[in-house]
Amino acid sequence: MENCTVVPEFILLGIPNTKGQETILFIGFLTFYLCTLLGNLLIFSAILADSHLHTPMYFFLCNLSVVDLGFTSISTPKFLVDLWTKSRTISLGGCMSQVFFYQFLGCTEELLCTVMAFDRYVAICHPLRYLIIMNWRVCAILAASTWVTSSFHATILTSLTFTLPYCGPNAVDYYFCDVFPVAKLACADTYVIKTVTFTITGVVPMICFFLILTSYVRIVYSILKMNSAEGRHKAASTCASHLTVVTLFFGPYALIYTQPQLSQVVVTAVQLLGDVVTPMLNPVIYTLRNKDVKGALRKMRGGMTLSCMEMENRTVVFEFILLGIPNTKGHETILFIGLLAFYLCTLLGNLLILSAILADSRLHTPMYFFLCNLSVVDLGFASISTPKLLVDLWTKSRTILLRGCMSQVFVFQFLGSTKGLLCTVWKNPNSGVLTYKSIAQRIVQK
Repeated sequence: MENCTVVPEFILLGIPNTKGQETILFIGFLTFYLCTLLGNLLIFSAILADSHLHTPMYFFLCNLSVVDLGFTSISTPKFLVDLWTKSRTISLGGCMSQVFFYQFLGCTEELLCTVMAFDRYVAICHPLRYLIIMNWRVCAILAASTWVTSSFHATILTSLTFTLPYCGPNAVDYYFCDVFPVAKLACADTYVIKTVTFTITGVVPMICFFLILTSYVRIVYSILKMNSAEGRHKAASTCASHLTVVTLFFGPYALIYTQPQLSQVVVTAVQLLGDVVTPMLNPVIYTLRNKDVKGALRKMRGGMTLSCMEMENRTVVFEFILLGIPNTKGHETILFIGLLAFYLCTLLGNLLILSAILADSRLHTPMYFFLCNLSVVDLGFASISTPKLLVDLWTKSRTILLRGCMSQVFVFQFLGSTKGLLCTVWKNPNSGVLTYKSIAQRIVQK
């Protein structure tokens, strides 16, 4: 490897046989992505807003929604940027990030599905001991274990992939970076990485699937022993949602990793089903098949206000009422559409800037580093009040919990101060004697 030149970036070849269909792909992927964001944020908000859903099952469902939000954001924003800009390059650091987070969140979802199956097993097979077994300490340990274990899994595979030398072709035959497509480009023997990857990505899902299968065998046996038809129907309905999610998640990846001889077109189609479609369908499945979630969403729409009788003899305020924008009564629909359009444009615009800067190694300069920080601040700043205002306009509810109000005050002041300081740091290089470039040079000289 003496004369090996390290590859600074890779070229993503994209989806096979789609040349000339960039506009259709862009619209399709953008629609799926925005629906995924909206669906999972709605599920997340409904569970947080309804105290009746503050149970272990919905705690894990919240974790699943967070995973789905991250999972769909690994490759979709970058792919949208590529379709829009006609650029296919991704920096070495960006490629490493995609590999790490894809493995990390994929493994997390596998483990979460297993934990959720165990939760259903305890709830149905041991209902009297459910709250004792699945207490909040146990739930927190189980959830934390899934995230920590997945981080080790992702670190091992990412380290093995990028310790290989890359000095030849840099065209990744895929629409994002994953272990196998990247490892094919290595200038050394890939036996170790292939063996380890096949072992880990085979053993972990098989163990998870076996545990899920065992749980559901016991669950079916317990359901058949129930005397109440209503109880059987409720238990089966709850489990059906989880089983559908498990099938949609494990199915595509089982096909990809157990059938390596499949054509690239088939693999890509299956991969798209798992990466883009499934995260969008999960909220729909849990909404359609779960009466509790549907009830929570109806409560959000119908409004959630505490009666004065319930607050009798209390002096502590547990919630506030937001009166909204003055002089806009009767214009709720127009406001909702306008704010939603602005909010989605803000998300898309800042995500595009972040993806473009991360993808182009020429933009890895102090100026664009601060611009990245500014985009993150803008994403957070727009999300402080806009989602809540949209929910209020949609549900006709104006209440906000005390802790929600505290969060808004804190985050608003925090991000506002951060933006002010960032704008001070990120100034025109020609506007002062001591610019960020001269400061950087002085630090390097020291």
